[in-house]
Amino acid sequence: IGASIQIKASIRPMKANVLVARAICRLGKTRNEHIQKKDTFLVPKPLLELRLSAIVKFTHIVLSDTRIDFGSVLAYTKSGDADQGTKREILIKNTSPVVANVKVRRIERDRESVFSIIPSSFTLNPNSEINLAIHYTPRPAGCFVCDHFEFL
Repeated sequence: IGASIQIKASIRPMKANVLVARAICRLGKTRNEHIQKKDTFLVPKPLLELRLSAIVKFTHIVLSDTRIDFGSVLAYTKSGDADQGTKREILIKNTSPVVANVKVRRIERDRESVFSIIPSSFTLNPNSEINLAIHYTPRPAGCFVCDHFEFL
């Protein structure tokens, strides 16, 4: 009695959810222990109950396009050359009420990429959006190239 103690509760949610729990702290001896030992001193409230709740939210990002087709482009054109069709933009939106930290990563690793996405790492505030620039640097004539990127 008269002392304090800190209690730490943590969660590791795996999906969006509403979580409700309670923590019960037992102070001193229970009423039955006091009666059995005939103690005259009883803790006024031997059980303290604490309600715990959390609303788990995850980010949700949406791309304006999930496929970009550059069509026919002159070989060895530098990315960003005016009127050469080597640059496209897509819009990415964070439709969730929480901040989204996004990294863009190329899935294939078997060859050098001819595509780049700028920026490749960024933070989106809740309900905000950003334009991403996709650059294409074509190599040999007559080749079809396809890359896949994931947004983490």
